[in-house]
Amino acid sequence: AAASVEGLLIYSLDENLTFDPTDLDLEVTPSNVNVLMEEKHWSKAVAMALRLNDHELLLDILGKVPLDDVRLVTQSLPEMFVERILSLLAEKIELSPHIQFYLKWVVFMMEC
Repeated sequence: AAASVEGLLIYSLDENLTFDPTDLDLEVTPSNVNVLMEEKHWSKAVAMALRLNDHELLLDILGKVPLDDVRLVTQSLPEMFVERILSLLAEKIELSPHIQFYLKWVVFMMEC
């Protein structure tokens, strides 16, 4: 990382890593996302992971949300994140044995 008059520059050797954060503040951290998950504050955890633009963390959260809470979580998400979540869910459905679970996410996302 380097700071310049243009802003903060972040370099990585990992070609799969893209850092494109949205609406960050000091409270938006991966450790706070994990705390929210432990406390079962699913909507806040998903929203924070989306702001970090951390796909692995987001997929981890999406997989841990109880099916009974998925509808409530999808209804609480800002519309600007719907496309990104649907894209991640599409990738996850192709690789996961839990197709029905992730299809429920897709159905609830489309109902919002």
